Amino acid sequence: MKFRYPIVIRLVISVVAVLAMVACGSGRAAKAIKSYDIGEYHRAEGMLKTAYKNEKQKYSKGEFSFYLGECYRKLGMPKKAASSYGKAIRSKYSNSDALLYMAAALRQTGEIDKAIDAYTQYIDKNPFNILADNGLKSCRMVLEAPVTGPWIVEKVVPFSSKFSDYAPAYAGSNYDQVYFTSMRSDKKKRKLNRVTGQGNSSIFVSRLDGKGVWSKPERVEEPIASPFDDGTPGISFDGKKMYFTRCPYDNTKPNTAEVFEVERTGGKWGDPQRLLPGGDSLMMAHPAISPDGNTLYFVSERAGGFGGKDIYKTVKIDGEWTAPQNLGGIINTKGDEMFPYVSASGTLYFASNGHVGFGGLDIFRVDVDEKGNEKVVNLGSPINSESDDFGIVFQGNKGAGLFSSNRGSAKGIDNIYSFVTPEVTLTLNGTLQFPANRENKDAVVRLVGTDGTNIKLPLGSDGSFGAPLAKETDYVVLASAPGFYNTKENFSTGQPSESRIYDVRIKMSAADEVMTFEPLYFQKGSTVPVGDIGNIVNRAANYLKGNQKYRIDIRCHTSSSGKDDNDIKLADQRGEAVTGLLKAAGIDQLRISVDAVGSQEPAVVTPEMLQRHPLLKKGEQITSQVLRRLKVNDRKDVEQLNDRVELVLIVK
Repeated sequence: MKFRYPIVIRLVISVVAVLAMVACGSGRAAKAIKSYDIGEYHRAEGMLKTAYKNEKQKYSKGEFSFYLGECYRKLGMPKKAASSYGKAIRSKYSNSDALLYMAAALRQTGEIDKAIDAYTQYIDKNPFNILADNGLKSCRMVLEAPVTGPWIVEKVVPFSSKFSDYAPAYAGSNYDQVYFTSMRSDKKKRKLNRVTGQGNSSIFVSRLDGKGVWSKPERVEEPIASPFDDGTPGISFDGKKMYFTRCPYDNTKPNTAEVFEVERTGGKWGDPQRLLPGGDSLMMAHPAISPDGNTLYFVSERAGGFGGKDIYKTVKIDGEWTAPQNLGGIINTKGDEMFPYVSASGTLYFASNGHVGFGGLDIFRVDVDEKGNEKVVNLGSPINSESDDFGIVFQGNKGAGLFSSNRGSAKGIDNIYSFVTPEVTLTLNGTLQFPANRENKDAVVRLVGTDGTNIKLPLGSDGSFGAPLAKETDYVVLASAPGFYNTKENFSTGQPSESRIYDVRIKMSAADEVMTFEPLYFQKGSTVPVGDIGNIVNRAANYLKGNQKYRIDIRCHTSSSGKDDNDIKLADQRGEAVTGLLKAAGIDQLRISVDAVGSQEPAVVTPEMLQRHPLLKKGEQITSQVLRRLKVNDRKDVEQLNDRVELVLIVK
């Protein structure tokens, strides 16, 4: 678990644990107990380290190590946490959760193999623990098929300090003001927070100027500011109301977090008012308001939840907030669910360490189908990492926004990151190619699409043309020129998740020349084609449809079987098969002829063939004599070149 500073609900260790530590007897241990009990994890860390150093009894050292691990876990220092839990385990400390917590910490440090071993050991002793099961699934997900997203993620340097900055919130629809929580201080002498070892958390604001530069963050002053820990602002979509968490401090007992509401009038914030949904004085933190302002989501650890911190909601009816309602077991787990956020479209996002994820806290969204069924979806990397990732906000319905993460920090220091989904651009990049010395300046290229596109494309001196394209659209590029066959190429864009260029190369063939398409190859002695011959057949069909004065001759060849009759019969069968494909593509039988050549005309070696078979010679026929001079391993591939069908356009 990542303890997210005083802004998160303070935890109380169990009475059994307290009594066990009291049994250790030392004054330092008693002070450490008290500090840990009231949530002063940074202060407790130092005292526990001293108590561990001075302790002689092995079991007690293990106990101190376990609670050191707890402090580090809640302060977001997984490497130190894993080490401390390991010492507790080696000291035979009896708390079995040490193994579970060590596994989670190892996963956060990227030591996946060690984490898998620790999870497996824990599951052997606790076979029905869902956190351990999900932790093991998380390790396997990271190793085998990690979820990835299209986002570009960058640290927002203007918001950053050497202390934790986290939980951003946009104010208003222009997205030019960001409020966030920070533990920084401008004071030269600053009192460190006993919980975190940093300063007290406060709400800061930064504004975007006309040049697109964020201003230096400023602390939001009174009446919002207080001597306590304030933060995790959630701002209404019209920018007029802010909800935030306040955590009063008492050095004698644990305190719970509270949520306050404050309204802005005339550009100034008013006096914060504590929220008591349903008249209940319950612990609550991390407020998030819905787009219509009538549903407030928050985090609580009240009795009756699913295990750790759960997400609840309260609805405003007749100006009053109703009794809180737990969001249920699909969203909430035995772990911690925190930092809820509702996007402009009404989608709920939250952070969790209980669902299958990459490391500590991961960011998830809740998809709801047409029947109202909920599904929790991990946002994937690079938004999620092996560290703690949380507190996401979006710029309206855009695929851009901000989130928090302590990635790359051994001390658990949080920073604010921006993310953006790169704009997907689809582009046609084509070239019209004429035979040597046969260029035609009167050529015309048109682009026609199922989205209504029907435009003539400018043609460059080098035959190049291009145009922007739309998603999920079928296109045809039509090319014509006096004295040349009309030509067209079909393609579809689909719905790619990243930018793409569609290359279209159109070879123009002179109408006074015989035009031969690429050969269609077949398996030896068979009518089964080699590879996909459909594209070539369809291209030939398109030529015929665009050039009505031509017909097509199917010239069928085979490799030699030693019997001419068999070769002719096989050639004729291949011709029938290709004829069927052309007719299926819309070509009339009267425009198709078949010439069953058999093995009498071996293929002539072309430059394209030489690229794959350099032992051949350009222009020679692939006869039995040529085949005999080749090695056995090469002979079969070369002989395959004779098992071909050629499609030839000729004048009617």
